[in-house]
Amino acid sequence: MLAAFKKIIEQFQDPEETVEPVSYQQAVAALLIEVMLADEKIEETEKQQVLTLIEKETGLLQVEQLYLDMKQSVESANDMFQFTNAINDHAGKDEKEALVAALWRVAYADGVLDEYEDYRIRRICELLYVPHSVFIQSKLAAKAAKDAE
Repeated sequence: MLAAFKKIIEQFQDPEETVEPVSYQQAVAALLIEVMLADEKIEETEKQQVLTLIEKETGLLQVEQLYLDMKQSVESANDMFQFTNAINDHAGKDEKEALVAALWRVAYADGVLDEYEDYRIRRICELLYVPHSVFIQSKLAAKAAKDAE
């Protein structure tokens, strides 16, 4: 019986299938897009904010293709671990804090903080081991910046 079960499992496994590792730039783009998609409404202001922040945070100049590729990856991903793991592997405390601030700017880009955006950022902070105080400070700073516009 165990052999039959093992045979069934092996039928669904593809030994040729390999997962490409995610680069730091891809991970940053993916997390920004993850927050943008959290409320299931893509406002043009959010998209423009994401494109601007991808360019700023990654140093890349041609970000449109990266945006499209990572949007597709985020939509098909089961979780955020592959993206947060890449950030944890390549970023220090300052880079993570800058990323959290950027995530909040995306969340507030349309002028409305959705509860799902808040939850996504909270979860990302947990996966990046960012202290809750940084989560709160970045949130308040992004809200104040948006209110000042």
